[in-house]
Amino acid sequence: MKLSRIIYLSLVFALIVGAILLRYMDPFFVRALRLVAFDNFQRLDPEPYDPSQPIRIVDIDEKSLSIIGQWPWPRTTVRDLLLALTSKGAAVVAFDVLFAEPDRTSLDAVIKQLPAQEASALSAAMAGRPSNDELFAAALKDTPSVLSVALGEGPNTTLPAKAGFAFGGDDPRPFLLEFNGVTRNLPEFDDAARGIGAFNWVADRDQIVRRVALMFRLNDSFVPSLAAETLRVAQDASTYVLKASNASGETAFGQSTGLNHIRIGDVEVPTDGSGGVYLKFRHFNKAEYIPAWKVLAGEVPKEDIEGKIILVG
Repeated sequence: MKLSRIIYLSLVFALIVGAILLRYMDPFFVRALRLVAFDNFQRLDPEPYDPSQPIRIVDIDEKSLSIIGQWPWPRTTVRDLLLALTSKGAAVVAFDVLFAEPDRTSLDAVIKQLPAQEASALSAAMAGRPSNDELFAAALKDTPSVLSVALGEGPNTTLPAKAGFAFGGDDPRPFLLEFNGVTRNLPEFDDAARGIGAFNWVADRDQIVRRVALMFRLNDSFVPSLAAETLRVAQDASTYVLKASNASGETAFGQSTGLNHIRIGDVEVPTDGSGGVYLKFRHFNKAEYIPAWKVLAGEVPKEDIEGKIILVG
């Protein structure tokens, strides 16, 4: 009886130690099981659509392309879209597209393709008139606007500073996904916009996106995600506060475990150690989407725009 009890306790102890080691090592098959469970929970209980959420997507859909023309649209058209949204009280307008090249439809670009004599005459007639890009930059400067950038192996290594960053506890930079380059918009656009956010996404090993990082690292600089920057500009906030392990009020038992929260204006978002949040998926709902052509045609009621976060893409 005594021997069997010793064997039983030894097995229980071995199982506990094995479970602790398995969790500490966290091999892929354990992570894969967690992902399968996560996906099944999403299917069983998807997030219901809440029409009171102040977020709308202005969709560059097929009908908008057929009415307005192929993408990219002239920057004057994009400016008109931006001004139409902000004139109806949009809290912020964020563009989920890059404006990395000059507008090929601008008259000054067209003039360069003409024979020298015609180009000279038109250039003289157009002297002093702003280009399409200059008009769009002016609209960005005068509105609560956010532009996207793509972090990666881009040709640039810096971005204009749009917000301040403060952190408590351990330095969170070693835990953030790091990049050494960035593909930017034209400098005049990045300088004019109220905010700049990265629209990078990182998939799991099975190429499914389940979490979104709110903060990245460009060399030694912090770069917010497009979602985080849009939320900041919507609140007219000036600073991000990153709270990491061993900060006041955080228990880490002396270990450096990375981020715990990111405060964006009045919103404090709990994150994982690398500044990410897991998504709660929901089914497509047409009520969230506003066709871009309707905005430009003036067919969208003010109450559908006023006070809302608008994503254009």
